Amino acid sequence: METGFDDSGWEEAKPYTFFETKKPVAPFHMKNRTIPPMEHQKSRFCETVCIRDASAGTKELLMEQWNQMLHGQAEVEIPAHTTQIVELSAGEEMCGYPMLGVSGGRDAKIEILYSECYGIPQPDMITPVGKRPLPPIKGDRTDHRSGRLQGPVDQYHVTRYGTKEKPEVYVPFLFRTFRYIQIKVTTMEQGLSILKNLMEAMPKEQQESMRVKDSVCRGHVGDQVFLEYFGRRCCGMTTWTLPEDHTYRIEVIDIWEMTRKVVYTGVKGKIEPALPGKEGIALMAVAE
Repeated sequence: METGFDDSGWEEAKPYTFFETKKPVAPFHMKNRTIPPMEHQKSRFCETVCIRDASAGTKELLMEQWNQMLHGQAEVEIPAHTTQIVELSAGEEMCGYPMLGVSGGRDAKIEILYSECYGIPQPDMITPVGKRPLPPIKGDRTDHRSGRLQGPVDQYHVTRYGTKEKPEVYVPFLFRTFRYIQIKVTTMEQGLSILKNLMEAMPKEQQESMRVKDSVCRGHVGDQVFLEYFGRRCCGMTTWTLPEDHTYRIEVIDIWEMTRKVVYTGVKGKIEPALPGKEGIALMAVAE
């Protein structure tokens, strides 16, 4: 604890009983890893998908502010007594530690929802023992207009100790799995500034080498051939948007096994091809 830090207003830590603890994340349920630890790298959410609710300011203006904040060019100022709900895209499914840096905002409430995709909500099923929630229908997993995000939620109550020079930073204790997140901010008597929104962190001197090592290479020859190499990234699926005026043959290339496998023919427009989830995989589309 920092010298002189006043924690007199803090509540005492609450012990969780056996029945209150979620077994998948409880210490007594954890087991030794059978796979190597994941590499950590600094990253940013790539874009603001939409503004679901904004009680102050137009959605177009807020979209611009959030996108500028994601690129480190500005801050998001949320006035007192307002609510904002914004949804961000990480670009792909990943495991990470979202970081949220804020200043001010005493007693503000922040809720962060983590989700794999957008799904169409379904009405509850009526059973003899009561209502039973049904999972959303997964069609176009990027369709934020028709679909909604569903998933676990973190809640954080702002203490007001953060400043623009030394922000108050929230990071979950355990990593989260997500492709999209929804951030809901409800302010009280004091406005809140969101200064940064990142995923994980690493020393600056490591960023360039990690970026080169884990970069994705993409290229194309007109509308005839499209190629994407995933390097060390172990993806189970990706999303492509091909031209509509051609049909394409899709091949998965494994550089280690030196194999090429045709997985689709006659496709165009938006596709979501499955990948083997290992290193050294490339995807190629060839016009038919």
